[in-house]
Amino acid sequence: SGPALRFALNLDQIDLDRYMPPSSQESTTASTAAPESTSNEDPLAALRPLDVAGSVRIGQLKVVNLNTTKLGVDIKSKGGVLDLNSIAAEFYEGKVSGNIRLDARKAVPKLEINNALNGIQISPLMTDFSGNEKLAGQGSVNVALRMQGLDSTKIKQTLNGTIGVTLNDGAYKGVEAIKTICSVGRKLETLVTGATGDLDESGDTEFSAMSATIVFVDGVASNDDLDLKSPLI
Repeated sequence: SGPALRFALNLDQIDLDRYMPPSSQESTTASTAAPESTSNEDPLAALRPLDVAGSVRIGQLKVVNLNTTKLGVDIKSKGGVLDLNSIAAEFYEGKVSGNIRLDARKAVPKLEINNALNGIQISPLMTDFSGNEKLAGQGSVNVALRMQGLDSTKIKQTLNGTIGVTLNDGAYKGVEAIKTICSVGRKLETLVTGATGDLDESGDTEFSAMSATIVFVDGVASNDDLDLKSPLI
């Protein structure tokens, strides 16, 4: 009825960025790529007969210039359902855990993602990913999303779930508007209390905590619980 595969893959380290095409080639490929297929093709048909169970352990992984260590995941596929279970890794001084399920038993696949990132250091992560050092702090992200479809339009229309974000002991660098508000607050504090002290002209806006939950309902994202705590805001 189909191939059966059992495996345990262990790697000391791998840099997946080495296998990516050069940026110039990526640009050329993107500009000449064909539009998304609108036919009734079933690209996941080959997944249904597979009987797969195994595990992957990687000591050090680099992908899109992000570094992950002690990565582990259990993989199981049977009857058209692919599960990535017990995902665990150390990621920028924090930890990643979660599960991903792809249900391809029908022609229109369903995808569920439940992942958590806890205690992540945001500054080195942003530096490695985009070269942007404006945001700093220790963050956590909880993702619970589900969607279905084979093309981007259908996937966006069926996107439901939540993404919760918290950031503690953080700072945003170079925001002049917030810096101006802080300056006014400091001057008011001086007038009211007689406190002294020069305004920090570094441009960093420090905050003790920030949290928000992004809710997706049929592809529409909204937030109504943004909470920011800062000494002067």
